[in-house]
Amino acid sequence: MAALPYNPLDKLHLAESIAREFFKGSLHPLPPSEGFSGAGIYAIYYGGDYPLYADVAESLRLYEASIGKLAAAEISKQPVPLYIGKSDPPGSRKGLFAGMSEMESLARDDAEASEATETLLTETPGHRKLFERLKKHSRSILSTKNLKLGDFKCRYMLVDEIWVPLGEAKLVAAYKPIWNVLIEGFGSNVEGGGRTETARPVWDIIHPGRKDGLRFQLDPKVETAIIQDLQAAKDRLTLTLAIERHREAKKAFAAARKKSRTS
Repeated sequence: MAALPYNPLDKLHLAESIAREFFKGSLHPLPPSEGFSGAGIYAIYYGGDYPLYADVAESLRLYEASIGKLAAAEISKQPVPLYIGKSDPPGSRKGLFAGMSEMESLARDDAEASEATETLLTETPGHRKLFERLKKHSRSILSTKNLKLGDFKCRYMLVDEIWVPLGEAKLVAAYKPIWNVLIEGFGSNVEGGGRTETARPVWDIIHPGRKDGLRFQLDPKVETAIIQDLQAAKDRLTLTLAIERHREAKKAFAAARKKSRTS
């Protein structure tokens, strides 16, 4: 089979380019000490002593110990992120002329089209969505009873809004951070108590404090054992098994509740 010609605009190549630039950035406290404007992508790192994240913490310690010796592009030697996320700008555009039909867009006066393009390419963001998202994550960590905000670092990169999802997807696929792919709920909005239909996310079970007002939505006969298994897990395999038991118990609880309402 003949080799395909290199396409610099292929999604994979674009994603790799974003990742290379991302890892050239420095690590910062969480949240960064100074605010900034714009949207983009970010990674959260951990260097504390919570047993479940021992490998993540060790990778950060090794990276910081040798940070002066590493070339910026050596992505394989980067610390393992605990979480990777993105922040889209408010009202993200779907295109230069979103909401218009193809014929309407084609019919626009050339001068108007040029003005719209110039605005998109040169405008300075007035929002601080990425910085605010990092601050939100900081509050979530501060609210827990078993994590310390001082053990966390972050890396972020401002990205043109059309490339934000691509950059995040590449980084998540490369690292599969535990707070992205296994422990769900870290990035969710904080909800008040009293919502009987909303179950407490796994992240908030393992790290109680933020959403203690939400119920577990489990049969009381198995609730204690399942919660203890989740909170006692010290490696990914044990945690994966505990999460699977939790998932099945939630399904059984929901099915029983539905049956009781229809009977």
